[in-house]
Amino acid sequence: MANPDKDLVHLFVRDLDDIELPPRERWRPAPRKESPLMKTGRYVLYASGAAAVLALALIATFGLRERNEVAATPTPTSPTAATASPDATPASGRYASAGLGYSIELPPPWHRSSCSGVDTQQTPVRAGEEFVSVSAHDETGSDIGVAYPTLRVFGEANPQGLTPRQWAEQGRTVGASADERIEDVIYADRPAVRKVLHLGGTPLDTYFVANGGRMYVVSPVSRVPPDGPTQLTMARMIDSFRFLTDAEVAAARAALPTPLPPRTPEQVADGIAAFRALIDALGGIQVTVPVTYRRDHIVYLGDEPLQANVMQERVRQMVEHLSDKKVYLRGDGGVQLQELMEVFDRLKAAGVTDIGMVAKLPERR
Repeated sequence: MANPDKDLVHLFVRDLDDIELPPRERWRPAPRKESPLMKTGRYVLYASGAAAVLALALIATFGLRERNEVAATPTPTSPTAATASPDATPASGRYASAGLGYSIELPPPWHRSSCSGVDTQQTPVRAGEEFVSVSAHDETGSDIGVAYPTLRVFGEANPQGLTPRQWAEQGRTVGASADERIEDVIYADRPAVRKVLHLGGTPLDTYFVANGGRMYVVSPVSRVPPDGPTQLTMARMIDSFRFLTDAEVAAARAALPTPLPPRTPEQVADGIAAFRALIDALGGIQVTVPVTYRRDHIVYLGDEPLQANVMQERVRQMVEHLSDKKVYLRGDGGVQLQELMEVFDRLKAAGVTDIGMVAKLPERR
């Protein structure tokens, strides 16, 4: 009897043998079909493995940190005293005035204004110094003040022995206003008073303190309200003011450069010529205050030496019919800030509305 199943298999195999197959190089693996359940399980397995690796890494990290904290023994440190220096650098962060005998913190980029002149061991004691945060190239001046915040420190002679309150109430150095508030405080370890100024809504104080026959006034100035960080920096600088000891004054003075030899008339003429060339390129009237101004009150209008009062009248005539009443003012090396401001005031009285302070001449080539 015939077996139908065997006959069916024989028929199926026989028919397969008769099927013509494509060349072997055209064979491709059949696509793998996977159910949604299997796919979800595979993803869960991958995620679990990644989470396990991350957990082991975190455990190892925290264990190492704990061992380091246990091994490191904390030791208390005391703040390092600032070393007085003739000029502040980002490393030292403190400026020491050999002439006026004080020091003040100068966080970068704050520095002593180039308009304050260059001190040597023979420079007379100045009436004051100014500190700014802009570069020397960007320092300017006008009849309504500079557009950037400044901090001024004055050390004026006090022959009458006025108290800080008397000095402040009389409006000396920085003037007075009807609504000012004067408070007794301790400043630089001495009895002092302060006036409160409001720059941009945040109070910045002007301090008055006496020492060694002088009245010291530490005053922030800003025509344009400074931003918050600048106000905080200026307040920190004001709070850092202190007086130098005799030994610190001697060290600061010894660190000052020795004076340069007197310039020859030819060198003076070259300097004025370079200044004039610069101003000619910029366009405007130029006034130079030489270091001899304190002796004879002679300034240079262009390259013409004139008495300061004569220069004032000459400038008044020059700018009277000009729409651009601009003058460039330059001080020789060694000129004191007070002397420069005297000429500055004369230019304002002459009708000049825009005064540019030239801090540095271009290099001669």
